[in-house]
Amino acid sequence: FGQGYGSHNTKWSYMNGGVTSIVAGELAHGAFEHGFEAYGADILNRLLALAEKTDGFLHCAYRGAMEPAPKRTFQPVSLKDIANTDTHGNTVTRVAGWTGEGENDLHEFPSGKQVFDEIPFEIIEPASNGRKACLGLSGDDPYADEARLELGKKAASIYFLHTTNRAYYAGNIVLSYKDGTEHVDHIGPGKISNWWYPSAPQDRKQTPAMRVAWRGKNYMSRNVGVCLYGLNNPKPEKEIDHIRFISAGDSTKWMVLGVTLSDHPRFFMPDMISAGIPDNWGAAAVVYALVEGLCGVKDRGVAYNKVTLSPKWPVANEHKADVTIKYPASGGYVSYSYLLSTNTISLTFTGSLEDTRLELLLPEGKVAQRVLINYRETVFSLMKKASSSYLVVDHIKDVVGRVKIEL
Repeated sequence: FGQGYGSHNTKWSYMNGGVTSIVAGELAHGAFEHGFEAYGADILNRLLALAEKTDGFLHCAYRGAMEPAPKRTFQPVSLKDIANTDTHGNTVTRVAGWTGEGENDLHEFPSGKQVFDEIPFEIIEPASNGRKACLGLSGDDPYADEARLELGKKAASIYFLHTTNRAYYAGNIVLSYKDGTEHVDHIGPGKISNWWYPSAPQDRKQTPAMRVAWRGKNYMSRNVGVCLYGLNNPKPEKEIDHIRFISAGDSTKWMVLGVTLSDHPRFFMPDMISAGIPDNWGAAAVVYALVEGLCGVKDRGVAYNKVTLSPKWPVANEHKADVTIKYPASGGYVSYSYLLSTNTISLTFTGSLEDTRLELLLPEGKVAQRVLINYRETVFSLMKKASSSYLVVDHIKDVVGRVKIEL
């Protein structure tokens, strides 16, 4: 929806064109229930493919369409002349050791030519610059209260690789143009994050100006990191003479590790994971479709005392399946083994069963000739759901059932 959503619901995110596993799970379940089993299985396969793209974890909300990255050029800027702080906490005399907390530092951060979120940076190798790896700004000694980075260039946007030891105001970036005018940018939430457990704004609310560029660990924390902030230059036609960095003037530590210019306005490739709904909501809908739909285990009573068994494995091109579904609190469960061959379907089941109904999906083009349950020939009926055919046997009282269907 192009209008009426604003910053709460950007295009292709969350409920504005996003992809949600809640909808997918409910749609798949409905497809399995009403004779569109192949469509239900296809949805589950696509959900599996989504999960595999996100390290095997199925999120509730994914982004819809993805914009292609624009053509742009970058120009990394060296910080060697203004660097004054080491990424290691234990450093040499007269050089600040990160935030002054010893081994609680950023010693794993890489140096040299690095790329974060498709943006290149030149990161100082500490040993090559007298242990001065980045610009540290603070009202405390021995950090700089202010620093000036000479530029003499035009840019549509400027990317800053930086972080702070607090989650609020860190200081100011001042773009000083050749004609004497200035633009001041206040660095706070949404532009920088604490280097311990760094976080960035959610994509669904807006296109963020900041990302978490890198994560690592130290001796005190397994989740430290650095942010990447993109500043759109409001006067791209003007030459920037220099950039001034001004600290907050208190004990806040603001660390600048890299600066890169671009000829294109700020752009971050949108994250394929959207947000706005707890992941377990989507998981519940998908498990619902998997258990009651594809596996075909439906509880019609209490703790699986009355059950409908309706496995639909042929539409998933699976000829063999072993399924166990259990309620941990009550211990109620159903367990079955399914085997489909050229001329037979075999199903062995057990559980907390008092009454079982079979609704077995017949393979396309196949007709049931005879049904045996625990070696006894049994009367059955046929049922249609859309174009699908099911074999039905009702009120089976056996706790263990051995079913053989001759096709």
